[in-house]
Amino acid sequence: MNQNEISKDKIIELWENVAININTLLHCPICNTTSSINYEDYFIQLLIDNLFAIKKKNNNNEKISGYLQINCFCPVCHKHHLYMASIKNITIPDSYKYTNNITPYTLPQKTFDIRFDEFEYIHRLIPEDKSIAKTFPDYIPPQLINLYEEMCELLPININASILWSRKWLEKFIILYWKDIPKKQNPLNEKIKWLEAEEKIQDHQLLDDLRFISNKGGHIESPTEEIIFTKNDSELCISIIEDLIEEYYVEPFEKHKRKENLHALREATQNEADRIKKTK
Repeated sequence: MNQNEISKDKIIELWENVAININTLLHCPICNTTSSINYEDYFIQLLIDNLFAIKKKNNNNEKISGYLQINCFCPVCHKHHLYMASIKNITIPDSYKYTNNITPYTLPQKTFDIRFDEFEYIHRLIPEDKSIAKTFPDYIPPQLINLYEEMCELLPININASILWSRKWLEKFIILYWKDIPKKQNPLNEKIKWLEAEEKIQDHQLLDDLRFISNKGGHIESPTEEIIFTKNDSELCISIIEDLIEEYYVEPFEKHKRKENLHALREATQNEADRIKKTK
């Protein structure tokens, strides 16, 4: 996690410190500075998904989930940055009943004994996370660009989903680029085997590796086989897709363009040589 993002440990620290008015260090993604902020510089709200779960939790051990909204004010640039965190396993003390003692939006100053230990995701809302997607020329098939950009947008929200999207991209790429591929080759692994057998591609292992990893990003055969990928894993898959776009679309187009420019230069040079010859 880079310094422009907020970690779950920092969120827990903010939650606990604002309840007892302790200053904390926080990095501002807008002005790129780290400052000491006090409890008046940030505001945290807890939204509980189902208030009735609080009333029932002692009877059936129902899990309580919700969202944290963290609004921070930077004392340096005087701007706000806003985060949303999805959390599970919220611990509500038995003293809290489904009454006016607890509302959908709960402030830690009044409920500092509320705890949570599981984060599903943390997403920065303001300033909006910039997509890491590169800008490619408009002659690239729009279906491929859309899937690529969606993969990049999913990265800060759900890493496994981002990796799964690389499979969608890979299959669409093969269908669009090799139009003569037999329609009977339905499974993606069979498509790659056909490319290898027909010697359509030199590095078929690269495509098969991407297929294997992307399958594990979304196809879980049992709970014990769930693979936890990291941000670096997703960024690696994205970079491979960028390499494929460059290799199969951008580089051939630019090479062809250079050939055309060279031929045009030859014709212009010949015309100029003929003109000079006629004037002598």
